[in-house]
Amino acid sequence: MKSQPFLVPVCGMIIGILFSESFRNDGFIQFRWIILPLMLIVLFILFRQKAKSPTMILMIFTAYGFFASGLYNRWQPLPEEWIEREMTVQLRIIETFRSSENFRKYKAVLNSVEQHRTAETGVLLYWDRKLPELYAGNEIQIQTRITELQPVLNPYQFDYSAYLNRNGIHYMVFHKGEFVALNQPKGFRHSVSVFKRKIHNRMLNLGYGKQTADIIGAMLLGDRTEMDSEIEEDYRKTGVVHLLSISGLHVVMVYSIFMLLLYPMLYLRNGKNIRILTSLLLIWIFVAFVEFKPPVFRSGLMISIYYITVLMRRKPNIYHTLLLSAMILLLYNPNFIFDAGFLLSFSAVFFIVYFHPVYQKIFRPRNRFYRQIIGFTGTSISAQLGTLPFSVFFFNQTSGLFLAGNVVMISASYIMIAGGMLTVFLVTMNIDFVYWQKLFDLFIESCNSYVRWLAKFDVLVFERLSLSIAEMLLVLIAFLMLRQLYFQPKAKFVYVFLTLVLIFEVQGVLRLSQLAQKEEIIVFHQRRNTVIGVRKGFQMDLFLAEPEDSSVVEKYTVRPYMIHQKIKSVRFLDLNVSAKGFYEKLPHYIELNDKRLVLYSSGSDSVIRPKDFVLIRNNESIEILPEEVLLITDGSNYPNHFEHSEYVKHWNTHKQGALIIK
Repeated sequence: MKSQPFLVPVCGMIIGILFSESFRNDGFIQFRWIILPLMLIVLFILFRQKAKSPTMILMIFTAYGFFASGLYNRWQPLPEEWIEREMTVQLRIIETFRSSENFRKYKAVLNSVEQHRTAETGVLLYWDRKLPELYAGNEIQIQTRITELQPVLNPYQFDYSAYLNRNGIHYMVFHKGEFVALNQPKGFRHSVSVFKRKIHNRMLNLGYGKQTADIIGAMLLGDRTEMDSEIEEDYRKTGVVHLLSISGLHVVMVYSIFMLLLYPMLYLRNGKNIRILTSLLLIWIFVAFVEFKPPVFRSGLMISIYYITVLMRRKPNIYHTLLLSAMILLLYNPNFIFDAGFLLSFSAVFFIVYFHPVYQKIFRPRNRFYRQIIGFTGTSISAQLGTLPFSVFFFNQTSGLFLAGNVVMISASYIMIAGGMLTVFLVTMNIDFVYWQKLFDLFIESCNSYVRWLAKFDVLVFERLSLSIAEMLLVLIAFLMLRQLYFQPKAKFVYVFLTLVLIFEVQGVLRLSQLAQKEEIIVFHQRRNTVIGVRKGFQMDLFLAEPEDSSVVEKYTVRPYMIHQKIKSVRFLDLNVSAKGFYEKLPHYIELNDKRLVLYSSGSDSVIRPKDFVLIRNNESIEILPEEVLLITDGSNYPNHFEHSEYVKHWNTHKQGALIIK
């Protein structure tokens, strides 16, 4: 506790935030007024203790995290009569999100609905690409429908609605028609938003390649809205996709460039202190410029805390700096704890510092060049180990190409950042320096070519991996034990490490055994299509009404299920064909053991049994069915098909998601 004074407060805040998240439901508001007095009583008892014990500090920060998270995520739902109705709404743009093929996407808040002022409720605005671009601060009036966010509809898919909720967005709006601009916005955020787009467009107009403009936008301006998906995929495969997201590494590079440019200040009186303070001021302008993204915010805080400690002539402690930065970030936004970038950033920095003494002791070259190579290699491996559990948990992949990618691309990224800063300056001044433009384009293209070439070694790209939360924690604890085993190879540490490995392996074997025995029929939700999976153990047959969509269905609909359920063999079949195996598929039904899914057709003479599941497709009208059957309407129907039918047992995949028949 004395050596790490910020550890207990940070742990307390995390516990409180997670506790608050687990109770965030319709009855949570009433529940928290029950738990509040209990917590206050406990705190009162603890405060009466003379010594400020770690238990008391933990309870205080747990309570703070609990209520801070509840207050931060509090919002006022819109009246039900406003949902799915054509109305006049006024919106204010807050932030630009990643674009899709047909729409630009913006985070916006509702100012009013039908001239009624509203609480600032966040919405996701889908804005037709044919319409003029919008920027932070723009206020518009449009005629549209407000719709609720779509929940996750297929097993193990990324919960985009939860992600949006944590970003303060609770509804969505699509717009393709006319609009009225209500203001001429001013202010820092609007100016920055306009500046970023102007720089991108001016670079293209001055002859810079689109790849160059996209890379500079992503690495320096924090704008990935127009990034080419193929380039991004190549960077992902090689384990250097972090270079395309403005991160702590970029902030460190930018800070070092500021320090280099301000080197002449050392000749002034107190020049060292002035240089540091000026660089810190510039780096915080940069952090604000990229909208306080979690990894950037974290890096800005750590740099500031570290150098303020230096200015105060105290010995810096990187663990103190890391924990204090985490505490400040969670005070600023409790939802950062669920952000993948936040977790990856802190984990990478922690393990770089944590394992540094290990490879420093193993390798002791006298040559400075070799020391730098070993230091860089050790840093890359440590960062990869630290981020591996989170990468697998969030993205189901990791890359064995990370070392070859990082050795070249991290060094190259420093040139990209420095060259990007020069390019932004030239473009801002409207200086058309043709030779620089060609040289910089050539350099960016060379870097991208190297990444493309490296990505071809896809045998070292490990995809379709999965970890549960428990497995992820076991892996992290095992990694922490590695250093302990190296410096203190005592029997008790070996036993702990082997126990962790044993638990991981045993639960993995038990889970595989359970998955091997699974037999089920899955009616997936796919818009304007019917997708039915029949699964036994690690094999699955997928029946599609539109077989030509198999690649899209595999990538976006069934891949998460296949990854988490360890499906090894998949066949895509036409829904109209018959098939036999561990199940029976005939034109009008699929039968697995004693479960039968009837593909309803008004012209069919199939007998429907009370225990059957009946699937309605393509807005088919139905005759009288046994009351016991479960009626299913999938994505091939209108969302409200049979919504007001007399059948009580009705499963609508548009609202309830995929149905698994076990």
